[in-house]
Amino acid sequence: MFSGVGKLGASDRAAALPDFMLAASFLAGSLLVVPSAWYAFRRLKHPEMDAPRAPSTILTRLLSWLGIFLFPAALVAGDWVVRHSDMAWLWLPGISLAVTGLPVVWLVATGKRGLSGGSRQRQWGLFAGGLVGSPLLSILFEVLALVGLVLVIMIVLAFDPAMLQELTDLALRLETLTNPEDWMQAIAPYLERPVILTGVFTYAAVLIPLIEEALKPLGLWVLAKRRITPAEGFVGGMICGAGFGLFENLIALSTSGEQWALLAGIRISTALLHMLTTGVMGWALANAWTNRRYLWLVLSYACAVSLHGIWNGLGIASFTLPQYNLSAVEPGAIEILLGLMVIGFGVIAIINFLLFLGINRRLRPKPEFQTLQIQSQAITPPSFYQD
Repeated sequence: MFSGVGKLGASDRAAALPDFMLAASFLAGSLLVVPSAWYAFRRLKHPEMDAPRAPSTILTRLLSWLGIFLFPAALVAGDWVVRHSDMAWLWLPGISLAVTGLPVVWLVATGKRGLSGGSRQRQWGLFAGGLVGSPLLSILFEVLALVGLVLVIMIVLAFDPAMLQELTDLALRLETLTNPEDWMQAIAPYLERPVILTGVFTYAAVLIPLIEEALKPLGLWVLAKRRITPAEGFVGGMICGAGFGLFENLIALSTSGEQWALLAGIRISTALLHMLTTGVMGWALANAWTNRRYLWLVLSYACAVSLHGIWNGLGIASFTLPQYNLSAVEPGAIEILLGLMVIGFGVIAIINFLLFLGINRRLRPKPEFQTLQIQSQAITPPSFYQD
């Protein structure tokens, strides 16, 4: 089946690698949806059976820690495959899944520590929603937002026919390019134009966070009438964010090229960001449904969008900054600013992780309440209809 691939030259295999990576990412996503479908089928076929409980906390944490210890080995192996192996198209997709999935499993286990996340059916269902439903809807609305933004920019540029013609020629040129690096080289000179740069920042740092933070906890809306606790809301939102982050990371790594290892390491913090902000939204939604704290929901949404927007804004700035000739003002200015941005990414990632741990600790039940909860569960086992 793969004999045709083996006969390709090195340049052809490198060009085909993104397609193999993308196909493998969609295959992995399809397989990860299977547990949710199985539990849903099981419920429909045997509605009288108890809900399948989540696995033991100790077992989950042991497996997650084992995975995180394997992460460096997978990262090194992937970097070697990208740089030295002619079989990268075969090995890299699986390694990418391991490198993106292992930290996510560890983060989920850490965020769930001491908290109730509901049955396995609920958790796998929320994960599937974050992996498939939320990304598809987000892409749809982001495309619509992009079309609207482009129309606004074109109206502004209508007063500059020369610039409008340049952008038309650029659009025709981009249609012939398939390599992401060629796209970046073609677009880079235009990022110095204030109207275009403003549009890029508006889209990436404002519109995308507004859309994604509203749609990532989509799976939780199914539980709106169940009056879930704030802790269950946080865990559910975090799992939705885990699915969304895994999807986004796999897609990003499919076009990473020789920067695969660097991007794979950076994307861990992106997954953490998605899990934190969606967990906060889940916490706020549960509070709104059970305690009618709607102002808390609005403030939480604003905080989630702000965190996401700052992160995206730094990413856009780190790409556009080298296009400016700031060295004419002061030698080394670009390098200094890029270094500060790297530090900014690190500081935000640390703050996000501390918030992640802090919210988990804040939502853990008090020891006396936990004892009463265990006694109550011993008297009334959970039913499938609760999830």
